[in-house]
Amino acid sequence: MLVKKYKASDGTEFTDEDIARWAQEVELGFPHSTLEPAQPYEWEHKAQQ
Repeated sequence: MLVKKYKASDGTEFTDEDIARWAQEVELGFPHSTLEPAQPYEWEHKAQQ
């Protein structure tokens, strides 16, 4: 079976298996992750001022 590969904007390669694993983590609510509030992008911060 041919494994389809993709490349992120930072050059990191990933496959359909990675995507399936990430989707499963999302569906399970990121059980092995510590989530922290995200900082707004600079343009969002400027828009709030």
